[in-house]
Amino acid sequence: MAQRKARNWAITLGISTTIALTGCSTSTPASTASETQQTTALDASGTTPSAASSTAHSGTAQPAATGAEQTTGALTETYTAPDESYSVKYPSSWKATTDKGYLELTSPDGTVTGHVSATGTYAPGEEWFTDRHLDHKNSYPAERLTELLGTTVSLYSGFKAGDSPEQDVVAHGLTQVNASGMVGLGKTNSKEELWASFEQTGVNTTGKALTDAEAAEATEKAVTSENGATTQAILKSVEITPEASPEPPAQGEAEALTETYTAPDGRYSLKYPSSWTAKTDQSYLELTSPSGEFTGRVATTDMRPATEEWFTSTRTMGDGGVESPITEQLGSPVNTYSAYVHSPESADKDQALYGLTQVNSSGMVSLLNGSGTGELWVEFFATPPTVTNQALSHEEAKEILHKVDTTYTDVPTVKAILQSIRLGDTAVSGG
Repeated sequence: MAQRKARNWAITLGISTTIALTGCSTSTPASTASETQQTTALDASGTTPSAASSTAHSGTAQPAATGAEQTTGALTETYTAPDESYSVKYPSSWKATTDKGYLELTSPDGTVTGHVSATGTYAPGEEWFTDRHLDHKNSYPAERLTELLGTTVSLYSGFKAGDSPEQDVVAHGLTQVNASGMVGLGKTNSKEELWASFEQTGVNTTGKALTDAEAAEATEKAVTSENGATTQAILKSVEITPEASPEPPAQGEAEALTETYTAPDGRYSLKYPSSWTAKTDQSYLELTSPSGEFTGRVATTDMRPATEEWFTSTRTMGDGGVESPITEQLGSPVNTYSAYVHSPESADKDQALYGLTQVNSSGMVSLLNGSGTGELWVEFFATPPTVTNQALSHEEAKEILHKVDTTYTDVPTVKAILQSIRLGDTAVSGG
């Protein structure tokens, strides 16, 4: 059983096959394909090797990406979620159960079963994330969902070894990059995800455990079968409804900065809109935007010391910033910046951050011409629109940060507030 669990998934995406192995001490990671496996692993960047480099396919096998072009049942029926957040089409010949608030489907011969559900209605157990390894790639896109969400959504198919040969299955589903088989529903500030998962049985008729190459061949055969092709067509039919699609709000101009805050010790001041909620009873300024998108704090480190996490959390910096007027006051470059901050606790606590910084100062501005003990600490943060609940790559984090920067209505006002910050005479001269 342990050996069967070691080879958990053989992923077929697009026109190439890769064997993804779980974390058994004797197994080989998916990113380091063994010379003896005669399979080609997809690299971490998501690029797909040519079909000629994969020996897991026979010369006459149909590629998985064209599975939906095989004979399929006509998708004549449509299921729409009770809250209209998504819809999916399926054949009338498939048994459909809809009384649980999501769609369950079974093929006419009973060999394929699956569901399409929002995680708020029917969510996977912990074993969904820990009992398997999936390589999510962009080479086999679900075009309609990719178009609706503005981020790549892919179909995947993979071989899953059961506790015995007759329990082996080929799984099919939808996923975003690094989302462990989940797709964001596209609702603003929502953590809910779409979960589409189908299992195809009867894929191993040998009565014995399959080698990696045999598992890849079994996966290819299942994907190109009539039931496999129909399952692929069902998955490709999934849509996020227009009401739930992310519609970028009009950003427009920054709000008028009509209010002024000056620190009790006179070391800095700034302007902000009257519509923002200001809290000043802690000897520093805390601001909250009317929309609730952003919370901001401007303080000196002697009034609000920075925590260790501020300096140790992994950050993905945004594309550039602009020079602050403080540069002229200090005689040292100070710029605005944006960053995607990865939480050390959990990916769902990540933040999009905007602030001021000097070069290599970790988001701080030195006072007293750099010779004093205090620093100015500015942070405006928002919850980024990520629903993966998984660690993000540098490229993915930059993509999400760009989405915040171009769609969140409060961003222009945040940038205007940052540009309004000035240092007091005592902070500049040391007097």
